[in-house]
Amino acid sequence: MKNFVATISGWYGTLAMLLAYILISFDVLSPHSFLYQLMNVTAAISLVYYSTMRKDFPMSVLNVFWAFVAIVATINLF
Repeated sequence: MKNFVATISGWYGTLAMLLAYILISFDVLSPHSFLYQLMNVTAAISLVYYSTMRKDFPMSVLNVFWAFVAIVATINLF
């Protein structure tokens, strides 16, 4: 069951991050929108969980920093 949750988390994170990138690249979302930052935060946290469960620590570190930047950017929106 733990593997299943990690796999779903990994797929969500991958799709959310990809969708966020597509939406910003085609000017559907602004980089200053709450939705864009929310997608980045949730994607990064999901990928931290997935990569940690898979013991892929370089990817975990990358996504911890990704989440941190997205959280700070979200806070700066207000």
